Amino acid sequence: MKTLVVFDFDDTLFRSGAMIGVTKPGETKRFLTSHEYATYRPEKDEEFDYEQFHAYPPDPQPIEQTTKELRSAVFRHGLDNVIILTARSAEEPVMQVLQSFAMPPVEILAIGSANPEDKADAVEKLVNEEKYDSVIVYEDSSANIQAIRKRIKPILGDNFMAFKVKTTPRGEVVQKESIARSSRVIQKALRFSD
Repeated sequence: MKTLVVFDFDDTLFRSGAMIGVTKPGETKRFLTSHEYATYRPEKDEEFDYEQFHAYPPDPQPIEQTTKELRSAVFRHGLDNVIILTARSAEEPVMQVLQSFAMPPVEILAIGSANPEDKADAVEKLVNEEKYDSVIVYEDSSANIQAIRKRIKPILGDNFMAFKVKTTPRGEVVQKESIARSSRVIQKALRFSD
């Protein structure tokens, strides 16, 4: 079975310290962590500054459990079947971090978008072009997992597995993301948006 293993970068493989600037006309710029940004609902007239994501991240810290999984995935599935799919617009800073921490030189797809559908497009394209039989995703965003699952399940059925990286007071936890858990997250988000 040919398996594609997809890792997000920020807050999944590494805590990067990079922040997203948010400016509203007439107000002072404030900053969001990438984790905060993943669930942020933009307000009208807000502008975003991603400058810190174009350079080597300030003080990158590996997330032990997922960096171990990255190495294991390369060993089990081969270097060509493991990718980093990041919302960052540049591959170079991610590659530099991997080199700094002696991580495997996996392919990096920097899509330059935080839209979950753009990540889903990238995974769907790889599955179709490279004829993958299964997909495993490591991601800190339930919205990204849900978008990818929605595209891949019709193609591969139950040969899709996702792991959500959650930040807790004791550090990061990696949990298998089930359809039921994703549905609860979506329902909760819909309740708060009403």
